[in-house]
Amino acid sequence: RKFLYLANNRQEELVFLKKIIVENLKNNVNTLIIVPDILRGYEVYTKIKNILNCSVCNINSSIDNNEICDYYDNVLNNEYEVIITTPAYALWPYVQLGCIIMMDQESRNYRNDQSPRYDLNLVMNKKSELINSKIIYHSYAPLLNTYTLAMLGNLTLLYTKVESNNKV
Repeated sequence: RKFLYLANNRQEELVFLKKIIVENLKNNVNTLIIVPDILRGYEVYTKIKNILNCSVCNINSSIDNNEICDYYDNVLNNEYEVIITTPAYALWPYVQLGCIIMMDQESRNYRNDQSPRYDLNLVMNKKSELINSKIIYHSYAPLLNTYTLAMLGNLTLLYTKVESNNKV
């Protein structure tokens, strides 16, 4: 239930995300996509909104406090099928998660060097175990230790092959 997805380009990435989200929608579970920064969050949010007809939110620190409170209530009430967020909001109590996707897993933005010190990759790995959901580490150039885990069989290695007609 732990995966490393190696993308070659943004087109493959989008096809892969769509496939995972559609699978989760069929199973009536939500998808949490954690992105390393605000810009990446808006990029992923826009692409998903354009290709899927589902409830999607993008939670990040550019949103004012009143809206953050509204998002928090909506998350608790399970009003979103796809949640895209930055590390600042990754630890909210998201409900009915079928899959956690750590986009650009190698980003330094997932490591907090201030107190409390933590690596969000490890924290979300533990969370996925506790809530019995899949975790997918997305990367174009994975960290050596992550790739080693995949080669040792501790992570299942995933690839997407996109044909000229965008089918997987």
